[in-house]
Amino acid sequence: MCVAPLSMPLQVVEVAEDFVLVGRVCVMLRGLGFVVHQPRSTAVEWWPIARQQLVAAGRWDYDDDQRIAKGLEIRRARAEGEAAGEADWVAQQAAVLER
Repeated sequence: MCVAPLSMPLQVVEVAEDFVLVGRVCVMLRGLGFVVHQPRSTAVEWWPIARQQLVAAGRWDYDDDQRIAKGLEIRRARAEGEAAGEADWVAQQAAVLER
């Protein structure tokens, strides 16, 4: 994460509303998955669609394929780990309730 020094003036960045909707949906789905104990990674789900659109528009850099694939693999592993952790937590809570 890059943090600008306090002496640098902040810039206002305008973002198209299309990006705001996608970001909001990602946050809402992640929160919903957390509530129902089913962690999700929207990046993994959106990736094929985003790549297809960028390739069609001629804006895809094929050198990024390996780097992004590695990042998605990490996200998948994290989601599976969170799911396993949630399953363990649910089992522990069930054991406590049975006592």
